[in-house]
Amino acid sequence: MVKDITNLLKKTESNLIGNLIAKGSVVLGVKIAGLTGLLVKDVKLSNTLQSAVSKKAGAGGFISTDELPHYGIGAEEKKSIEKEFSCSKKDVVVFVAAEKSKAEKAVELISEIMKNQKMPKKTVKPKIKKSVKKPPKKKKKIKKKK
Repeated sequence: MVKDITNLLKKTESNLIGNLIAKGSVVLGVKIAGLTGLLVKDVKLSNTLQSAVSKKAGAGGFISTDELPHYGIGAEEKKSIEKEFSCSKKDVVVFVAAEKSKAEKAVELISEIMKNQKMPKKTVKPKIKKSVKKPPKKKKKIKKKK
């Protein structure tokens, strides 16, 4: 569900977000359930989202709560955003600050792309049994009879 979180960030110390809000932009976000950390770990997916947000929606970019605190957005603001979306520890909120129509399109694209994503399963390295080589048997010396 898309939510307007502009009021939560009106007093932010983030120049990026603060300047956009001052110019009339809104901040819209969407909760992505069960995928916390994915956008930080999967650079290819993050780049795909960035491309969609900028090229198809015309917005400058997105921020996820996985990246916070950062960009001048503090820990308390992160907590407020997560509370607004009733996030669990496994959820992430992705948000966009832009002109309303661009922000709506960007968040819609993010939701569409993220709905088919899954967290990669942890890969477990197979245990390899080390073969212990036994030293070669010593040949018995046969004494020659004289």
